[in-house]
Amino acid sequence: MRKYIVLLLCLTLGITLWSAEVRELVFTEFVDADSLAVGNACGLYTAGALYKSDADAGIPTTGFVHYTDGTTAKMVVNGIIEDALTVGSADIVINDSLFMSTTAGKITRTPPYVPGVGRLIQRVGRAISVEAGGKVDIIVEIGKAREAL
Repeated sequence: MRKYIVLLLCLTLGITLWSAEVRELVFTEFVDADSLAVGNACGLYTAGALYKSDADAGIPTTGFVHYTDGTTAKMVVNGIIEDALTVGSADIVINDSLFMSTTAGKITRTPPYVPGVGRLIQRVGRAISVEAGGKVDIIVEIGKAREAL
């Protein structure tokens, strides 16, 4: 029964269940409303439009940009992202939990919690490969965004 509900949901939202390019769950095209780059953490802030996720602006992460041509973009919500855009990548090691950042579209190993400052905290994945030059591959594991007060 669960498979049929997922399939119905995917058909309703226009989700592609399998992509030969990335072999993960990939959404169909959305409007690139925020000059996205491949590897950006992104979210659906308005209907049909992707924006860079941002803990301070209150835009939770829905997935990661897999493709963009400046006008339209595709997002991966499950699987592996190569070369995710990070903040402080020199501090990231394999198996670190990664979080949405206060720098739009990027992720970090440190949750952006500051007592008394309302901002979103959201786990978005886990590092599986870290290379010199800040290249970080992650397993996408989008958690629930919560506001830290």
